[in-house]
Amino acid sequence: LQATLAAMDKNGGVFGITAFNPMGQDKPHKENLANNQRLEEELKRLCAETPGGIYWRSFGFAAQWHEKGFTVAAPQDKMVELAKKFNQGAIYRFYPSPDGSGVAPIMRATVPAALADTEADVPMVPCGAPAGLPRAAPDWEPPAEG
Repeated sequence: LQATLAAMDKNGGVFGITAFNPMGQDKPHKENLANNQRLEEELKRLCAETPGGIYWRSFGFAAQWHEKGFTVAAPQDKMVELAKKFNQGAIYRFYPSPDGSGVAPIMRATVPAALADTEADVPMVPCGAPAGLPRAAPDWEPPAEG
């Protein structure tokens, strides 16, 4: 958590981005993985040219949903450009909670990219993976397509 909070200071936050399911339209898993591989190549270039630029693999999940992606310390305008290039409606910006609260030390803002009117700010509380939710595993993969 401390390393992530430190990375947030360099570019006004760190950003969550994926190339999965452009504009919210489900795509085959292999296609999503190929799109994410192309995005990762772009992120390598962006981070190489950005002072303090760094990225790591991350993912989002819910009971019936799992998308692999990346968390990136880079300028917001460059991240929005990449999101648009990969047809993503929005990205997430993670930044330190303004009140410095230990309860919710991180805030998540939804930053519009290819879709307008997607703004939202919510507090984030670090926690372990929820029990009984298979899609919460970082290495989760859908069943093989028959």
